[in-house]
Amino acid sequence: MDLAGGGRLAARAVVASGTYGRPHRPALPVLESFTGLVPHAADYRSPERFAA
Repeated sequence: MDLAGGGRLAARAVVASGTYGRPHRPALPVLESFTGLVPHAADYRSPERFAA
């Protein structure tokens, strides 16, 4: 995805599940050792925390 500032956003995978009012967060074994951020769409407020 090309960003307005000229940058590019890339991901190996994107998973969407549940709804905003009742988000579903599936238990994924890989998340037990993953130290990165895995937000649900229901938690998204703005892109600032993803800058850089």
